[in-house]
This record gives sequence, C-alpha cells and structure tokens, in this order.
Amino acid sequence: MELKVAKIVDENEKKYQLNFPEFITKRTESYTQINRENTSLNGFPAEINSEIKIFGNFPIAKINSDLKFLKENNKNFTSKNSDKKLPKINYSYSKNEIQSGIETFTENGCDYIFGTIEPSNKAENYNSPREFLFILDASGSMMNEPIKIIKQVMNEVLPNLKETDKFNVLIYSTKNELIFKETKFPTKENIEFALNKINQQNGNGEKLLDEAIEQFQKNPVDKNYKQIIAIISDGKMNLNESIYNSLRNYSKNTQFITLGIGRELDYQAMNFISLATGTLPITINEPREFQQRINQFKNDVLKSSIYHLKVQSSQINLNETYPKNFNTYLAQSSVNFVSKDCNRNYPKKLQLIGAKFDGNYVQNFEINQANKSDFTEAIKFYWAKQKIDFLLKDEQRCGEMCIKDGRYRKEIEKIGTDFNLSTPYNLLIQKNNSENYNNDYDSDNDGVMDLNDECPYIKGNRFGNGCPEENLINQKIGNYVENYSNYLMETVEFDFDKAEIRPIDYQKLNEVVAIMKRNPTLNFVIEGHTDAIGTEIYNLDLSQRRAIAVLNYLTEKGLNKNRFSTTGKGFSDLKHKECNPATNCLDWKNFENRRVRFRVK
Repeated sequence: MELKVAKIVDENEKKYQLNFPEFITKRTESYTQINRENTSLNGFPAEINSEIKIFGNFPIAKINSDLKFLKENNKNFTSKNSDKKLPKINYSYSKNEIQSGIETFTENGCDYIFGTIEPSNKAENYNSPREFLFILDASGSMMNEPIKIIKQVMNEVLPNLKETDKFNVLIYSTKNELIFKETKFPTKENIEFALNKINQQNGNGEKLLDEAIEQFQKNPVDKNYKQIIAIISDGKMNLNESIYNSLRNYSKNTQFITLGIGRELDYQAMNFISLATGTLPITINEPREFQQRINQFKNDVLKSSIYHLKVQSSQINLNETYPKNFNTYLAQSSVNFVSKDCNRNYPKKLQLIGAKFDGNYVQNFEINQANKSDFTEAIKFYWAKQKIDFLLKDEQRCGEMCIKDGRYRKEIEKIGTDFNLSTPYNLLIQKNNSENYNNDYDSDNDGVMDLNDECPYIKGNRFGNGCPEENLINQKIGNYVENYSNYLMETVEFDFDKAEIRPIDYQKLNEVVAIMKRNPTLNFVIEGHTDAIGTEIYNLDLSQRRAIAVLNYLTEKGLNKNRFSTTGKGFSDLKHKECNPATNCLDWKNFENRRVRFRVK
C-alpha cells in the first residue's frame, strides 16, 4: 500500500513543526475505513516505510529531528524512515527583506504553481498610515462572556494604535451607531471616549451583521490611508447575494480582519465572510482557545496591512488560483497561493505585486520548462485540497438548492478520486483536526461520520446518532427528544432573581414545542435551577417558579399540561459547580446557572 500525504505548515513565531497522521485500516463490505484510535485492530502495518521531503522557496536554516536528512540544496531536504514510530520534525529559517518565490510541479501537461510571500523583519516596513473601522456586535446574542471579551479586546487594542492611525467604531445592537461622525486620531481623549461607549454595552437588541455591513459601506474613506475593517461578531446575518457581492467589491481596497465569537457562532456566516473578503476569520470554538485567538486577532490588527497582494499574468490562466482571486494582505506572517495552468507553451511569466501606500513591491518569475520532479509533487495535492475547501464553502454559501442538485458534489468527488484525497464525499484519511473536512466519510452529509452513524445513508443529526427523528425506534426517541430539547435550552436562561422568560428565548422554546408536539406520548419533568446567590430555601422556590414559567409557556402553545410535572432544584445541581459561592465566578457563569432542563419521566 502506498499513501501520499501533503501538508502545508503554518507559521508560529517562525518555528515550524510537522506532525504526521497515524492511521490503521479497517475493512468493511462496502469501503475501507481509516481510523487512528485502536492500533490493535487487524490491518495495522507492522512497519511504516516513509520518504519525507521538505522543500520551499527560501533557505532552511536548521532542522531538528530524530531522522537524518540529506541536503540536496539549501532549500530541499529528504529523509527515508522505516519504523512503526512516526517522526516529529522542527525546522526554521530567517529573513531580513521581503522575499517571494514560486515552486512548480508538472503532470499530464498541467503546471501546479505554489507561490509564497514572506514579510521582512524590519520595523520600517510597518509604518503605512492606517484607517481602522471596528465593527462590534453588541446584540442580545452576545450577552455575558462574548460582550466581555469584546470589551477586553478593545481595551487592549485601541490604546496601542499608532499616533499616525485613524479609527472609528460602529456598534450594532438596538441600532447601528458610529461612535464618531468621522474617523479620529487615537488621542487619549478619543480613546477614552470610545472605550467608555464600548464598556457601557451589555448585549441587547436584534440587529444583524449584514445591516452593519450595509451601514459602513456608506461611510466616506480617506484614500491617503490603508483601510482596515476589524469585525468582532457571532456572525448572525442574512446571507444573500447582494451582501456577498458588495463585500467582495469592497474588499478589493480594504483589508478585513474577523474574530468570530459567540455563544452560538454562525459558521456558515464565517464561511460567507471568508469567501467574500478573501481572508480566513479567526474563530473561538471553546474557552481554552480564548486567549490564543484573542492574541492572534490583536496581533493581526496592530501589525496589519503592509502590502495588498495580487498575482497576475498575461500567459497563465489564473481562474484556478486559490485562495480564490488571491486578494490578501502581507502583514507579519507569510501568505501563499496555489494555481493550476494547463497551457503547454513555455516560457510562462508570472508577476507578484504588493501595493503599498508609499510604493509597490514587484517580483517577476518565469517558468521555462515543465518540472516533473516528484520532489515538488506535494503542490498538486495542496492545490486539490484548496480547491475542495473552496467548493465546500461555496456549496454552503449557495445553500440547500445547490446541495440537493449536486452541482458541487460531482466536482468535489471527482477531485477527491483523481487526487486520492479525502472529502465529505470520498473516504480516505481521518486527520486529527475536528475542523478539517477530512474526518471520515459522511455519506449523508449530516455531520455524523459513517463510523458512528446508525443511519449512514439517511440525513439525521447527532441527537439521533445520525438518524432522523422519524426513523428512531421507541426505545431511543425519549433520549432524542430530551437531549435535543436540552440542547435548545442551553441558551434559555433567566435574569437575576427573575422567573420571567425573556422574549429573546421565545424562538428556542417554540422549537421545543414543535419537537414535543411531534412526540405526544412522551412525558417530562421540568427542572428549574438557580445560581448560588441567596438562601437555599429562597432559591428552591425561585427555581420552582422558573420551571412553572416554562410549563405555562408550553401549555399556552398547545401542549397538554398533564404531560409535565415541575420541580425546583435550587442551586443543588449547578451547571458550573465551581460557582458556589457565586463570588468564585464571573457574572456569565452565574447567568448560565439560572436555567431550566427537561427530563423524560
């Protein structure tokens, strides 16, 4: 068996590390599953023979590894390994000037072109005057921890803007509000005024991101400055072609930096922003990532926008270049693109241009002949993977119609098969990255991998172990309704010392009502909970009143009252158990303790 793995390595403080996927094979009747959880299964290779090649556009300064690498030249290194143990490799390089380069690989008459642009370490390259617009989501969906993170970030970013920068802040909650009528220099007075406005936000209102996008495009810009839009939002927005096209057009002259954070982050909207602006949003998926992602966002903002980069050629068809249209910015981290061109006429000329306020960086390249060296073969796999990722995102942006008619699926399947790559429609490799599309084969595209999907060819959801509600047997429907209802109730919480349902939570409760109406034979206990502020007796009564409030809502919507009983748990079963006493925790954790849960009788 021969398995080829190509990996592009991310930069982290100019230190690079390669980790290789562990894998085993497991045969089934219809296809091969590849998993890495149990090395005792039949099929695990007794020995892994690997040939590892490292190549790049720039000289490698140092390689640390338990493997011995042979140096072909100062850019190319190779090693052969025969062992069950998979190696780890670290390598580094240094640079003083902006550098760019291309590598190529040719197969079946097509050139695969990989371009890299590296920033210099010189501080004077970061002095372009910049005009910032910060777009902050202060709507109701950002209550508690998300709005606190926004305040934290802005309190750290604004005081660190350069004296030559200009800035403004657009806050959207109950309305779209610009803090200043026009952009201001970051004087002490202007920063204090802006932070005072930001620190007053509590998370209310129902404004959406697309409304803020429409608003900022009406604002005048100073063409003597680099334009930078920094967005912090959970992404809730109306996705439509008009917004998409307007963002794409606006991003031709503007750098976008997006931090996706929220109690219910809208990943479809994050993909939408990524496709429209040509930049990948920074997303926070769980608490342990907070500080790392926040620091990344701050770094991207404060060290942003040296050169606006583009690639052009009169001889090469750049329609197959990814990121699509290659509209990006060089700041203090490297950027790259990959392209495919099947024109067999040589030489081919390519130009990389970085447009800066006070001048351009231009580098010309010429491809004089086909390059069939397997040393650069990884480029074709990287191109295929980048195109698959783009097609998957564009399929999601297009919506249900495009998923049903299979216009994207056919092309994704073909690329996966032709290049021996994993996609949601082709099983090959499971990689250790939960956000990677290469987790496993998902036949029905419901987010539950076939390995764990009890209905692998019928679209369901994780609460039914991959089966739709109507396919569940009686023994499982109770757990399904309980788990799904409690998932919807995760963000249905109560204000301090209150037992009234907030209007913002009506939609979630209506979804619970719909599920319970579809399953009229199930009966439930409604459990009310409180935080740990106040006496045990008082909180038992308060939690009972919260349970009754939910019961009353359900019966008002047409559910039979006799299907339910209520109980108050007080603070005996906290969601955040460390919050007793309540002073141990921030407000958002105490807020999440004030909740209601369902339990099947």
